[in-house]
Amino acid sequence: MAKVAERIQRAYQEALEGGETRVEYWFQHFGLSHDPLGDPFDQEPETWSSSSRWIVGIDELAERLAKDVAMSEKGYFGFVPIVGAPGVGRKTLCKVVAWALHREAEFREPADPPEVGKMSFLLGNTFRPADQRGPKTLEFVIFTNMQYLRLQQQIRTHLVDEIWVRPRSTQEIALTLKLRLESGLGPRADIHQILPEDAVRELCRYSMGLPGAALQLAHETFVAAFWAKAKEVSSTLVRRTAKQLGFDAAVRDYPGLSEPARNVASVLVRADGPIETSQVVEMYENMFGIARDRSVVSRHLNRLEILNLARRTERGRAASYEPTPALVMAVEREMYPR
Repeated sequence: MAKVAERIQRAYQEALEGGETRVEYWFQHFGLSHDPLGDPFDQEPETWSSSSRWIVGIDELAERLAKDVAMSEKGYFGFVPIVGAPGVGRKTLCKVVAWALHREAEFREPADPPEVGKMSFLLGNTFRPADQRGPKTLEFVIFTNMQYLRLQQQIRTHLVDEIWVRPRSTQEIALTLKLRLESGLGPRADIHQILPEDAVRELCRYSMGLPGAALQLAHETFVAAFWAKAKEVSSTLVRRTAKQLGFDAAVRDYPGLSEPARNVASVLVRADGPIETSQVVEMYENMFGIARDRSVVSRHLNRLEILNLARRTERGRAASYEPTPALVMAVEREMYPR
């Protein structure tokens, strides 16, 4: 044991003195100056003017939201829902507008008091219309599609505007990735040296038009390439990572599932947390007005788990299920009004 302790102490001392150990982050491995795939508004404010150009496809929505902010400052009252699938850029839209108007955005639960001087956006997961008389101020509320469609009729009479943030085109997703990577490589660099065109196409395909999905998948694939000591991200690695995260099944298998299986998926998304099979059966009947046998629901849950669209957690003798982020995005994406 004494010799083991000596080796441990020696390794510690060598690392402490900087003789041989050098920590390399994944983005440094690919010649990037920083991680370009995270939230640009988590960086220092002085960088926002350059990183704001990474935000693709929401210019007109940003102008609309800015006009709504002006209406609120003129004393108008009512609701402005900002609606879309997770990963589509609802919070990013709010942050861009707040930045452009020299404000700071805050996202808070409806029960929490607003902070003075900040542009306040309510989170829709716990939002409930206060009463039939409506709000006393102009309230901006961030909803997922499922959350908003449940409450739409209750707040319709008090709507001032209704902002739907929709999925982007393939070209917009590709441009988003290009601008992000160029910010770390430099505008004259060729991003295809580390992200070939066929890998870009795969990222666009699995993103479902959601920038958040594209960036999450790109980040995880770059990290996987880093650990494999690869110098570029291959299309094969994108497909492998998409399968591990459930994006492959969300794009390829989810649209072909039976209606009952897709309804079970909607129940998991609606539950907003782990839920047992018996609770899925109960919520299914409440949501769709159809009673389903427990064994039938279990079969659909197992199918979603096999596809990596749901995660199963054992709790004693009972098992709980929750959707993967990929399934949430796939279900929510289908709920946009036509």
